[in-house]
Amino acid sequence: MQVDGSAFCGGTLIDRKWVLTAFHCVGSGKRDIKDLRIRIGSRGTSEGGTLAKVKEMVKHPDASFTDGLFSGPDLVLLSLDRPVRHKLVRLNTVSPRTGTAVRALVWGNTCRDATCMPEHLQEITLPVSKKKDNLLVLKDRAFRGVGPGDSGGPLVVKKKGKWRLAGVTSTNGMREDHALSNFVDVAGYRDWIDKVVTHTR
Repeated sequence: MQVDGSAFCGGTLIDRKWVLTAFHCVGSGKRDIKDLRIRIGSRGTSEGGTLAKVKEMVKHPDASFTDGLFSGPDLVLLSLDRPVRHKLVRLNTVSPRTGTAVRALVWGNTCRDATCMPEHLQEITLPVSKKKDNLLVLKDRAFRGVGPGDSGGPLVVKKKGKWRLAGVTSTNGMREDHALSNFVDVAGYRDWIDKVVTHTR
């Protein structure tokens, strides 16, 4: 996702007209959806693929912003101004088990102590450490994981040779001995996602 050509969050094309991303990326009201642009089908932030506008924003009904802090499921669906012809990512049907290898596809900062924003899509594969509430948690003692600018991007898992969307990048943090990456587990929200997407076709 971009504003004035500057990328700030990721997302996943789950339908010809719908992108799933993190609520906190757009739900604070600081960004007008009329200014949002979504580059789809490109591994670069500045060229290629389709640059679409956002027509509508549908947040999860339990998601909210209060005093600058979000709560509830960190999910929002963005309706595009027109259908796009790019590969869709299907939703995962069940939560990945602890130890399952999952892959985060992200655009954010690649440096720990500086700002290093990549021009091309980055990826990292790590095992699921645990599931906590509605989150898939990844811990890594080599301090690898998601960071600033990665929010909203997909966490995918391979099922029978095909990639499925397992999670949406939400929050991250550093502990004394590991990095912590949290993703909303989309399997638990399939009914809501399907209802929104199907209702508006």
